[in-house]
Amino acid sequence: MSDGVAMLSSSIEYFNQHKTPKVLISTHWHELFQYQLIKETPNIAFYQMTVLVQFEESAGDSSKTTVSLDNSNSKSTLQKKKVNITHLYKLVPGISFDSFGLECALSAGLEELLIMRAEYLKKCIQEGEEITPMENSQTHQLISQGNIIAQLLGQLPKDKNTWSESTEFHTLVDLIKKW
Repeated sequence: MSDGVAMLSSSIEYFNQHKTPKVLISTHWHELFQYQLIKETPNIAFYQMTVLVQFEESAGDSSKTTVSLDNSNSKSTLQKKKVNITHLYKLVPGISFDSFGLECALSAGLEELLIMRAEYLKKCIQEGEEITPMENSQTHQLISQGNIIAQLLGQLPKDKNTWSESTEFHTLVDLIKKW
């Protein structure tokens, strides 16, 4: 747990126990709720912004797309992959356990390499796995491969029906397989 989470938790406790003005706190620190550092009381209420999430679900050989309001607490035996996120800008009672930060970063145009690394770090932290540092050579290699792929995509013929005949297409496929 971070110092920031602990400090915010103790601040909220202080505000709740002392006569203070009304306080509105917005945070992405899910640990406050995960570790039950803050509980609802007559003076504390939890609200979240609604998000419409489109998932691609797969179970075995079949897959389907579903759309649902964010319900980050729900566990499912299906493998879910977020496909599209729509912020509804509506405040409703409850707690969200997903900030959709990586999706926001992608839509804001952050470098895809950064987002891929962040996804890896998030997965390692959530699953308690060891984090492998990314070396400069790996970073340069990924950026270089990404640049090559972008160049090859730009060189593909306009007519998609002729792609299989193009050298660039086969080079691109081979590079992606190695990546």
